[in-house]
Amino acid sequence: MERVRLAEGVRTRRESFGGLVYDPRTGTTIELDRGALRLLELARGGVHLDVAHERIREERLEPDLRREEMIAIAGDLRGLGMIRSCSGVHQTSAPVSAGPWPSIPHLTAPEAVHWAVTYRCEADCSYCYAARHKDTDGELTTSRALAAIDAFAEWGVFQLAIGGGEPLVRNDLDGLIRHAVGRGLSVHVTTGGDHLTPSRMATLAGALTCLQIGVRHHDLLQDPPGTQAQRLRTICDTARDNDLAVGANLILCRTTLRRPEDAVRLLHDAGFRRLTLLRYKPPTALDQWRREAPDAEELHGVEERISRLASSLPDLKIRVDCALSFLFRGLPTEVTRRNGLRGCVAGSRIVALSPDGAIYPCSQLVDPRFRAGHILSDDPRAIWTESEALTRLRDFRRHRHFRRSVCGTCQAANVCGGCRVFTHNATGPDPGCPDAADRSRTLPTGASTDPTQTFQRPRTRRER
Repeated sequence: MERVRLAEGVRTRRESFGGLVYDPRTGTTIELDRGALRLLELARGGVHLDVAHERIREERLEPDLRREEMIAIAGDLRGLGMIRSCSGVHQTSAPVSAGPWPSIPHLTAPEAVHWAVTYRCEADCSYCYAARHKDTDGELTTSRALAAIDAFAEWGVFQLAIGGGEPLVRNDLDGLIRHAVGRGLSVHVTTGGDHLTPSRMATLAGALTCLQIGVRHHDLLQDPPGTQAQRLRTICDTARDNDLAVGANLILCRTTLRRPEDAVRLLHDAGFRRLTLLRYKPPTALDQWRREAPDAEELHGVEERISRLASSLPDLKIRVDCALSFLFRGLPTEVTRRNGLRGCVAGSRIVALSPDGAIYPCSQLVDPRFRAGHILSDDPRAIWTESEALTRLRDFRRHRHFRRSVCGTCQAANVCGGCRVFTHNATGPDPGCPDAADRSRTLPTGASTDPTQTFQRPRTRRER
C-alpha cells in the first residue's frame, strides 16, 4: 500500500464516536468513526498504509479491518482532500497514541463561535435584530478579546464567525483577526460594507476565510436602477482583485419574497458567487416585524423557487441558514445525512459570544434566560457540559412539548426541528413551517407565535 500524509491545514478533533475533521480550505467538517480518524492522526507526519492498518488493528479500534477496507477508507479521504499521497516518508512505526477517547455523549466543543464583537452600528437598519441590543454597554477590551480568542483555540473550536453590530467599527479588528488565524482558527466576517475601502479589503484578504456582506434588500430592490448594485459590484471587484472570497446575506422577508428572482439576479450580476438566504428574525420595532415577517403560507413553495434559481445560475452557490431548515423537510433521509443537515445546532455545534464575553446558545437567543457563562470568567469546557441553557437547547428534541408537536412528529424532526427563536420557551414547534400552518393547536397553552415577545425584557451588560 502507499504512503499518505494529512493535507496541509486540515484539523482533527477526537469525539466519543470517533471525531471531526475540518478542512479550512473549503470549510468542510465531516464526522468519522474511530478507525478513520485514527488514520488521519497517524498521517500527520506521513505514514505507510500498511503501518496504519496494523496500528489500528492493534489498538482494537477496528480489530477486523481488512486491507481492502483500509485502501477504500484512504481513497474516500483522498477524494475529500483530507489526505494526499506522498513519497520519501521513511517512518517505520506509527506515532504514539493521542490519548483516550472522550466519553461524553455530545461534542467536546462547538465547531464554531458566532462572535458579535460590538453592537455599535451607524446604519440603523429597521430590520436588524442586533438593534435590540444597541443600548447594551460593555465590549471586551483588546487584551481581553485576544484572551477570548486564545480560549477558543484551546477549547478546540474550528471557526470564528465575527459580526455585530458593525464589526469594522472596532479599531482593533484587524489585529484580532490576525491573532485568531495565528491560533489556527478560520475567520469569517459579516459586515454591512459601509466601512470597506480598497485598502481595508486588501488588509483583510490576507487573513479572512470569507467576507459576507449583509445586503440592504429594500435598497437593492427599490433604489434607482444601478445605485445599490454598483456599490456591491465595487465590493465584489475589489474582493476579486485581492483574492478574497466574498458572499452575500439576503433576508427572506415579504419584500424579497415578492421578487426573489430579481434580488438574486441583481446580486449575481454584481459579482457574488456565494449567497446565504436568511430567515427574517425579530427586529426592535414590532410594526416592522408585523409588516415584513412572512407567515407560513407565504413561505410555502420557497424551496422550489430556490431550486429553480440554483438551476438557472449554476455558478452561484446558494445556502440557507439553519432557521430555514424546514425547506429540506421533503428530502430523503440519505440526502440530508450525506449533506450534514441537522437543523438547529444551537448549543450543540455552535455558541454565540456577545460583545462583553457572555456565552449564549445562539446569536438570536441573547437574553438573560439563555446566558450560559462567560468566556474568560468561567471554564468554557465546564460551561459546555454543565450549562442548563446549552443543555436545554442541545436536547430540545427530547422535550415533551417538542415530541408532541407537529415538528416532533414530522419525518424531518432530526434534520430540522424548527428554529428555536420562533418557538414557545425554545422547546416547542416552529409555527413558521408551512406544514404547521393549519396545526397551531399543537402549541402549548398560552404560547405566543410572536417571537418579538421573547425579547421585551430589559437587560444590562457589563464586561466581567
